[in-house]
Amino acid sequence: MTVTAVSDMLLSRIDADRFIKLIKEPALKYIDYSDLAQNPESLILDIRPAAKYNKNHLEGSRNIPFFSLRMFIKELIQEKNKIIIVCEDEKTSDAAAFELIKHRVNALVLTGGMQSIPKDNDEVIDEPEIELTEQIEEINAAEDTELSLQQENQILKADNERLVTELTLFKKQYKLLFRQTEKLKAVLDKLRAAK
Repeated sequence: MTVTAVSDMLLSRIDADRFIKLIKEPALKYIDYSDLAQNPESLILDIRPAAKYNKNHLEGSRNIPFFSLRMFIKELIQEKNKIIIVCEDEKTSDAAAFELIKHRVNALVLTGGMQSIPKDNDEVIDEPEIELTEQIEEINAAEDTELSLQQENQILKADNERLVTELTLFKKQYKLLFRQTEKLKAVLDKLRAAK
């Protein structure tokens, strides 16, 4: 971006991390684990990979891995209640909450993520480890996401080709109309000269 000052000014430069912090943090809202009970209607959205979610998760939570979140945005926009986002340590939740807030979803971040929950908590469901099955599920989810992105990419390429074709057609039509306009101007000039 280019900016031109119209008067004397003082310029300050900040690094990318501070810029992101200044933009992102005021938009985010946090909730402590101890306050979860006061929000029984809220949807608890666990954005960790399926394997980690299957090992342990909050009772009643829903798992949508972070990299699949984009595919569920339209569905989450319809959610009337608050969405409390949970990850392992809160960092990924910040990014997910910021994305949802951009779409006007009432999203909060669980402070500290799953690491903030006491180990002896009854609300955390520990599932027996089924490593191979979980790995296969993760691979399948990653393949589904990749396939979805490839399909989206193909659609965008097709749209781009269509737009390029339309642009070429419009340019030809413009040239034709321009020539016809020039001919009409010449005829008009001859008629004026003949008077």
